[in-house]
Amino acid sequence: MGKVIEIFNGQMENWSRMDGFNANEIKVQEMEHQANLEIQDKTTRIKEKRADFSSFLDMVVSNVKEGWVNPLIAYSEMENIKKKLDSSSKEVKQDAINEAQQYGKTFDFNGFVIENFNGRKTFDYSQCQEIVELEAKLKARKEFYKKSKIAADAGGWSEIETLPDGSTRQVFQDENNELLVAPTIKYSAEYITLKQSKKIN
Repeated sequence: MGKVIEIFNGQMENWSRMDGFNANEIKVQEMEHQANLEIQDKTTRIKEKRADFSSFLDMVVSNVKEGWVNPLIAYSEMENIKKKLDSSSKEVKQDAINEAQQYGKTFDFNGFVIENFNGRKTFDYSQCQEIVELEAKLKARKEFYKKSKIAADAGGWSEIETLPDGSTRQVFQDENNELLVAPTIKYSAEYITLKQSKKIN
């Protein structure tokens, strides 16, 4: 058997020379081809897992809506999954940014339109005394308006004015008897918070 393999390898080397290649080049090409197959296989498995996971989540939502699963169980488990996804996403984000920069400014990829952006330019005013003082005054003034609104709604003096366009606004008096417009109160949507009470494996 060893002799047959030796003859075969020798023949391969002869054919390689005839075709302008050597045996090492063929081996390198075979290795590259095998690596490409492994990459394609791993990529396919990622997409298959994503599809399976998407179907699983659809099933969970359906079970909750139909009353088979406690919504708090489903929601808390999804929050655990989301934390893991966020953590994993952060792990590969910079690698993805580096990869994206090789494709141009905007491109289609894996069902997304991906656009590269440079880092945002921001201004830090913490050393600008005038800005710091103005922001402090604004913060204090907002606090005054907030407390005045709470006091007015609790029975303090205020009245509702009707404007020419038919809209209304609430006004109150400050310490100088000047009429000021009270802020309005808006409420965000209801929500719940979840804090891990014990380590989940």
